[in-house]
Amino acid sequence: LNRPNQVEIIRDLIIEKLPENNYRILKYIIEFLNLISSYSDTNLMTASNLAIVFGPNLAWAQNTMDNTLANMSFINTFTEILISRYTELFLK
Repeated sequence: LNRPNQVEIIRDLIIEKLPENNYRILKYIIEFLNLISSYSDTNLMTASNLAIVFGPNLAWAQNTMDNTLANMSFINTFTEILISRYTELFLK
């Protein structure tokens, strides 16, 4: 997802297809994490660090733990993009 059009891809393929309640909850959580990351000079919680902590809880596989562990890098990168590009993804 390290492409110039990653925001459009995420918005079109994932965010816009979420049920309304799921979208609202995701937006609220990501907005909060974005706010926390804005104070990373003080709290050391960058978007990357927050993604490591919260990514596995936001994007977990229902079938096996092995599947989640195998995709951990992707999940963390995806979550970091959600946090760091919150305004572009959720407010446009």
